[in-house]
Amino acid sequence: MQQLLDAQAKGVLLNSRAAYDLISEWSQFQDATQSIFPKEQLRDLYYKVEQVLSSFNDKTWDAADPTAASKVDGLFGNFGVTWARRFRGYTQQQLNTLPRVTTETGTNIEGPVTEEIHGLNLMNLYLAQFKRGYAYTSVYLLRDRTDEDGNQSFGFYRADYSPRKAAIYLHNLMTILADNGTLAKPGHLDFAIANQPETVHELLLQHSEGAFQLIVWDERLRGQHRVTVQLGVTPASVRIYDPTIGIEPVRTPTNVSSFELALSDHPIVIAISSSGQ
Repeated sequence: MQQLLDAQAKGVLLNSRAAYDLISEWSQFQDATQSIFPKEQLRDLYYKVEQVLSSFNDKTWDAADPTAASKVDGLFGNFGVTWARRFRGYTQQQLNTLPRVTTETGTNIEGPVTEEIHGLNLMNLYLAQFKRGYAYTSVYLLRDRTDEDGNQSFGFYRADYSPRKAAIYLHNLMTILADNGTLAKPGHLDFAIANQPETVHELLLQHSEGAFQLIVWDERLRGQHRVTVQLGVTPASVRIYDPTIGIEPVRTPTNVSSFELALSDHPIVIAISSSGQ
């Protein structure tokens, strides 16, 4: 299984987040009381914790990496070299075009991995895998198992069939993207994300009637990036969706060729239509 967060990583993450929150509160207390404690040392510790937290950014993007840089047991770890004895396999050039699927991946809800993080993680996972060339991705598990210890919190659904946030978020995302038609020849959309941060990714899709759907997502554990999406032309309509909120647009900017997005830990979908679509 491509386990996206192993037990050791979860422990470090839990401790780091607790330390981060404590340092933040203490820093605010110092500012309020003008304490004489050495703030320089506090800032150094804060910076070190921030560095640890940043190492947990981009988890699903890294897991889908087809190169030797991947930090998980991925494409290179199985086919660039053999899994057990590390015999040489495909070259990187061959791996770049090798048809690929992920047969089993996911993470359970435990410790710092809350139901919210679980749901956001799985949306990002599907997008990262597709963007990086995986034709199919199978997530463990649709519904929690009741016949096997240790598998009671992996599912999109609980054992009683009630949906977790992962199920709701993915349903919203698929509803926003849904299209029953086919497109004979994909079109082209000129767009750019100015000064695109390392953890921000994009995927351009097109509906059968011609409208584009630009998906932009961030994989930050904490904080936000504010980015500007620039279009080559001014479209007839722009509708912005957030699948963590619902299936209706959250913004509908008019007569614009650029707009700002606040990104953190999940995808935003921008539907872009020209006249007549």
